[in-house]
Amino acid sequence: MRIYAQTPARRNRQVLVDLLAVALIALTVWAAFFVREVIMLLAEPGRKVESSGDGLAEELGNVGDAASDVPLIGDVLKQPLQSAADASTGFADAGASLQETVAQVADVTATALIVIPVLLILALWLLPRLLWISTWLR
Repeated sequence: MRIYAQTPARRNRQVLVDLLAVALIALTVWAAFFVREVIMLLAEPGRKVESSGDGLAEELGNVGDAASDVPLIGDVLKQPLQSAADASTGFADAGASLQETVAQVADVTATALIVIPVLLILALWLLPRLLWISTWLR
């Protein structure tokens, strides 16, 4: 079974095209991962919102606990502070949700940016190569 032609000119062209196809596939994968990393930068606000929401919820919870020690009105003071702490947890959850959504978009985009061009490269490169090789198998 011959993978490359016997004549030097044709063999050189086949090797060059093979190397070019491999380089294009590698460049496609690198570019897709680069785009994924750029998209993931959009998750940074979500990280900040999650962190701020968690911190605010913790601090409001601490203030509510301290307010409950105030004689006569401690329970009255604690209730709105606890409600605010619960709302802050909602902000943290929203930040986490934003991060998950951005990660999903980045993954789907990177996958599409790899699969579609690689299939096109394989169709334009591999099929003719396999046809050429199969002619030598007969």
